[in-house]
Amino acid sequence: MTTFVDYQTPITASWLNNTDSVVTAVTSGVVTPLANFSMSGANSNSSTSTAINIDTTSGQWNAGAGRQTFSAQFTINNYFAVNPTAHFGFILRSSSTDPVNGHGVIFGTINNPVTGHATNTTALETFYPASSGGAALANYVWTPENLAGGMSLVDGGQYHLVIHSTVSHEGNKFIRAIVHKLTVSGSGNGDTFWNLIVDTGDVLDRNPWADFTKTQLSLFSVFNTSLVGWSLDFTNASVVWHPATTEVSDQSRNLTFQNGAAEVPGNLNFVGDSRRVYFAETGIDWTKWTCLQNPNANQSTSICAIPNGTATTANFFAVNNSNNASNYGGITFGMQGAYGVIQSFGVGGAANPEIVVSVGVGAVAATFRVDSLNFPGNKTIDWSSGGNYSNTAGGLYGYIRILVDGGAKKIPVYYT
Repeated sequence: MTTFVDYQTPITASWLNNTDSVVTAVTSGVVTPLANFSMSGANSNSSTSTAINIDTTSGQWNAGAGRQTFSAQFTINNYFAVNPTAHFGFILRSSSTDPVNGHGVIFGTINNPVTGHATNTTALETFYPASSGGAALANYVWTPENLAGGMSLVDGGQYHLVIHSTVSHEGNKFIRAIVHKLTVSGSGNGDTFWNLIVDTGDVLDRNPWADFTKTQLSLFSVFNTSLVGWSLDFTNASVVWHPATTEVSDQSRNLTFQNGAAEVPGNLNFVGDSRRVYFAETGIDWTKWTCLQNPNANQSTSICAIPNGTATTANFFAVNNSNNASNYGGITFGMQGAYGVIQSFGVGGAANPEIVVSVGVGAVAATFRVDSLNFPGNKTIDWSSGGNYSNTAGGLYGYIRILVDGGAKKIPVYYT
């Protein structure tokens, strides 16, 4: 059974400070060069699947913080034509005794119960090995909807693949796949270039069961229609173990830049508590602020908050204390079920803040308190002390007081 990660599962964390070339094979660290090889039906381990397990030399980089990188060029020969419902993939940190261990990338058809249909795509997968508790633990696949740059490969295509499996110094596990396709340029003279079609970025893997000290590389194909008439041919392949880098908050080197703007091709998720986005602002001069703007010319801009799943509340939230979570005043405004609500509150010893409406800087138009509404010029509508004389049908319930310059007028309110 395979479980597909949906929007409820965070998938991206801190990007890693990776300066390795995405086209040139990594050659620093401990290198295991691989002779040219192919995967086909000759590597079958059942009537519908094939597998190859490759030993690698890790040095000390598998025992703790370290990165295993697989790099290769490969050509797809009739795989999808012969096997329209199959997919093939690569598992890093696998083991011959438990090859379904670690994580990697898959290409081809996956049956996605989240969307209810099969998809020919690129996706990351993390494997829960049988030794950790059996098939009931299943695997997890990051679906194309949630994976930056999900793309399908094609028969006859020539590709360059780099997969990074990293255990950071902080102890977190990340998987990243980078795919280039050999593409004919538009010059008309037959020139080719490696065109980037997938870069997932470093994706946080929360797999608690796999043994990430394992050192093998596994290749597999499952749900094959036939074991003949197709092959995956690999050249310039190697596996490198090398040091991991420290997680960094600077994501700019991993973003796509176009016309001077950074573009994030998928959802942006902050993992953990107390994450912040920093920017400077100066007074009321908005030109010095960091702003949100619709990128489409002459279009309006709106900011939207939505609930998750069956929830019906979505709010914007502000507080008046950045250092003390047990004593502060706050305000929310948004939707709570069928109602649009503005609500202030105090936590700890803080009073419930009054809500002030100003038209112009410092020009107060109205102040809302829990039992009165105050206007400029000492004018108040007060319902705090009307006096509850009777609550019987038709009886006098109390008064609303209207105060102007200290003088009070009472408006009787009757119980109905």
